Formats: sequence, C-alpha cells, structure tokens
Amino acid sequence: MADILRAQQQQRGAPAEAVTAAARLRDPKTVAVVTGQQAGLFGGPLFTLLKALTAIELAEHVQREHGVSAVALFWIDAEDHDWDEVKSCGVLDASLQHRTITIGNPPGAQVEPVARVRLDASVGAAIAELTATLPETEFTAPMIEMLRAAYDPGIGMADAFGRWMESVLGRRGLIVYDSSDRPPSHSRRASSRGNRAARARPHASRRKPAPQWRREATRRR
Repeated sequence: MADILRAQQQQRGAPAEAVTAAARLRDPKTVAVVTGQQAGLFGGPLFTLLKALTAIELAEHVQREHGVSAVALFWIDAEDHDWDEVKSCGVLDASLQHRTITIGNPPGAQVEPVARVRLDASVGAAIAELTATLPETEFTAPMIEMLRAAYDPGIGMADAFGRWMESVLGRRGLIVYDSSDRPPSHSRRASSRGNRAARARPHASRRKPAPQWRREATRRR
C-alpha cells in the first residue's frame, strides 16, 4: 500500500510533507484516519474540504493525546459513472448570489468511470468563468493559478482532483489515494498468483484425504 501511494504521489508531484506522511504507513504501528469523497470539479462541495481538514485535525489529536503515530488519508472515489454530478460546482459571486460553473462532456463522459474521463478545453473556459465570477481578494489570483495547475486539459478528473487536494492540504500532511489506480505491477502480481493457484488446484481424483478427526466424525454420524 505504501508503494502504491508513493507512486501516485510521484505522479502528481505531491508536497514533501504528504510524501513523508505516506512513508510512515510502512511502520505497522502507524494508524490512519481515513475519509474521502468522489472526485469533482474544483474540489467539489465545500464539505469535501471540511472532511479532509477534520481527518487532519483528528490524526494530530490522536498522535498528541495518545502518543500513536497517526496520519490523515483522503480516499478519492473515482469509479462513479455519474459525470453530471461532478462536472459542476457552486460558488458565490461578488453579490453573494449562487452561481454554477460547469464544464463540458469530454469523450467517455457518462460511459466511462469518472477517473477515465480526461478533461478537455472546456475546463479552461470554466476557470475563466470562475475568475470573472469570484469577488477579487488577495487570495483569488493564487487560488486560480492553483486550479489551472491542477485541472489541466488532458488529464483525468480524478488526477486533477487529487492534485488540487494536495495543493491545498498536502503541506498539512494529507495523504491522497486514488482508488481507481491499478498499478501494472500490482495487476501482474495478482494475475500471476491467480494463475499459480489455478495450476495448483487439485482435481477431484487427486484430492488429499480428509483429516482423521473428520473421517471419524463422519462415521459416527
């Protein structure tokens, strides 16, 4: 599991604090406070961020109060097919009116799992609309740049979502796990084990005799 997390973090360019936290999972004494949410546009609903923050705070509390090595892990559910549910987000404009920002339907939307749907040029238009919609503060410009770096055309929605979560909370040690990831080496090992098990499975004529206690119990019945 630690190897898979490390590979995902390297692919996304996770902050050093998140990488260090994931490495702590190699210690069997380390515990994880786990939460998660489906991948969504620009981080999805606000409660997604609150979930992650709560996990971080709870992990810090466990470590401080109980002297146990604890980390916070955010699990991305990216195998959902409901593209319409994740392709938009709600924000408040300068007049505190609710606005919905939406991207288009790239190839595979509503057919493939969300993780396999790669963002297209419509995400750039959505970021431009978001920039024009949000009230301008000292945080607006840096946040928009972070969104542009995460939600880049050509990458999958789950990958973009993971990059965004790490850019916001990775320096707090949040570990992000993309559940849709199937590392090739892991798949090969699983397939190899399955093939070996099939080859080793005895035929009916070659089965081992039942243990002595089971034969005696059968005779008594």
